[in-house]
Amino acid sequence: MAILGTATKVSLDDSSPLFSVAEHRPEVARAAACLSLELANTAYSMDIAPWQKAGWRDFSLLADDGLLTGSMLNGPASPLGDLTRGVMQTLTRLRVNMQDPVTQYLGFKRHQDENANASKAVVVSRRRGTTYLVGIGFMGTGKRLFDWIPNLRFRPDNGYHGGFWRLADQFLEAAARIEFPETAKELHLSRLTLRDIFADMKNPHSRFRLWACGHSQGAAVLQILFDRLLKEGVLSKYLAGYGFASPMVTQESRTDAWCLPIRHILNADDMVPRVGANSHLGKCFVFIPNQEQQMEMYRAEWASPCFREMLRFYRRVSDTSTALIVMLAVLELVRGQSEDTIGRLLAGSDLLSFLPDFLRLDGDIGIPALNALTAQLREEYLAVTGDPVFPEDRLTAVCDCYKDMIARHGLPAWFRAALRAFTLPHKRLGDTARGEPMGAYQYIVTGHMSELIYVTDANLPAMVNRPDTLTE
Repeated sequence: MAILGTATKVSLDDSSPLFSVAEHRPEVARAAACLSLELANTAYSMDIAPWQKAGWRDFSLLADDGLLTGSMLNGPASPLGDLTRGVMQTLTRLRVNMQDPVTQYLGFKRHQDENANASKAVVVSRRRGTTYLVGIGFMGTGKRLFDWIPNLRFRPDNGYHGGFWRLADQFLEAAARIEFPETAKELHLSRLTLRDIFADMKNPHSRFRLWACGHSQGAAVLQILFDRLLKEGVLSKYLAGYGFASPMVTQESRTDAWCLPIRHILNADDMVPRVGANSHLGKCFVFIPNQEQQMEMYRAEWASPCFREMLRFYRRVSDTSTALIVMLAVLELVRGQSEDTIGRLLAGSDLLSFLPDFLRLDGDIGIPALNALTAQLREEYLAVTGDPVFPEDRLTAVCDCYKDMIARHGLPAWFRAALRAFTLPHKRLGDTARGEPMGAYQYIVTGHMSELIYVTDANLPAMVNRPDTLTE
């Protein structure tokens, strides 16, 4: 009996669609997209049980400085061993989802050091005949405050978005410690690491294939990893990547960018794929929802005129510098409110789970974190644009636009819309236990793959803002 994924109901047993479409062809196989969304989601949950049941093996879990791999996670079954592995997996899941305010703030301060390790991924493998398939799911931005820090390091590093470059670098450093004990045993090797596999994939007759995927920040890491592996000599035919809500990662536009074996699925309502740096690596496919589809994806929020207005406002953001101004304007208006006002905004609502973590901290911790975040975004703006002075007039103009929305819709409606119009189009899947609708990317891959449009970074903003596609 086939083991089905929880988000898309795709069979986790069948990996054949992942390499079924030739690199140069501009299309995405539905089954490959569904399977990739399942693994990308596993990077958030760190729940490998469904993959184990489906016959995958050689699991590794990477969370910051912590790595579970080799015999620690893949030892022979025994009551004590199973209990130990279960405890270690639970601790890993708790680690990537911790929300204790004090721990959050201390972690935020520690991760302001750009050398702090924040890479998070799940690694799996399986044998298909004489070929060995390795899967990597990169986690996107998590629930911890400091998970946001790499996203906000926009200044370039080696030609890439600085924060994403560092995450990819950290993963490559860990690759020499990620082990594949069962595969090593079959190949009569004393030890086999992910680094060894990368080296083998430079061989025209390699037995290994690498499939990697990620959502949001995870899709950014995927792009840089593949680019670096190709530059090291790994053969492109052995790679298959799938990104969801993928930010841009390179500072300069590259004529070879579309050649990378990565396919990105983007929601036109989602601001994130249009920011980060200047271009994607790989082929981009955008879903432009009509109003009926937006109603299905956003459900109750769609009834709010302020939500629809904010959605239109975010759709017009087409570059990183504008996105920074838009984010800063929200922060400035939030900082201008009293703690009591913020408390009233949240009271009795389900908005809490959508808030950035600094707004969930108490005043003694949350306000300094908010101030530090605002200061960092201002510095990043100057680094990205090269402007000598921060453009206060641009920020004031956006703040005035928001104030006009507040005057017409009220502060609570604006505050909710500012957050929901950013988070809902970016969601990978909905929480069915809470009665939520499908996440935007879950909605796309499960029922609307045929509506994807192949685009380039140059025409993505124009395509997203076609007059016939904007909400009235």
